[in-house]
Amino acid sequence: MERSSSEKKTLKVTVVQARDLTGDAAKLNAYAEVSVLDIKGKSIGKSKSTKVLKGKAPKWSDQVEFSVPARTFSGLIVQCWDKRTFRRDGFLGKITIKFNVELLESKDAIDEWYDLSNRGKKGSDNVSGAVHLKIQYGELKKKKSKAVKMSRDEGEPDRPFSD
Repeated sequence: MERSSSEKKTLKVTVVQARDLTGDAAKLNAYAEVSVLDIKGKSIGKSKSTKVLKGKAPKWSDQVEFSVPARTFSGLIVQCWDKRTFRRDGFLGKITIKFNVELLESKDAIDEWYDLSNRGKKGSDNVSGAVHLKIQYGELKKKKSKAVKMSRDEGEPDRPFSD
């Protein structure tokens, strides 16, 4: 079955939680921002988490959804920030996730921890910690573990995508 490049699918990203963020736990007010990247690496959609939580291990469980045309996006950037009242928000780290064709056509959701990195400027960021993300693209099935493949209840056999 050939897929149209104008076909839109839903990309769901759940920013579950963070751990070991840099900064003073008593003063840290962390939030996350998710951006979808097109095939040239430019942002085509952005969403900020709705929760600003204190501490080095905030548990957001915020889900954001993007309606994106198939094969026109290449990945995500998730940035963590420290919300400040009278100054510019402080950068806590970022994650860049690049998608390949196999991942985009997978029927399995991604449920992983990702280490935060700096912005690439020499010595400018003091970054530590990781963020737990759940990523789903299109109609996916959930699996219990990476070793278990669950069958669909729709009565149709699982078939690989063809181009």
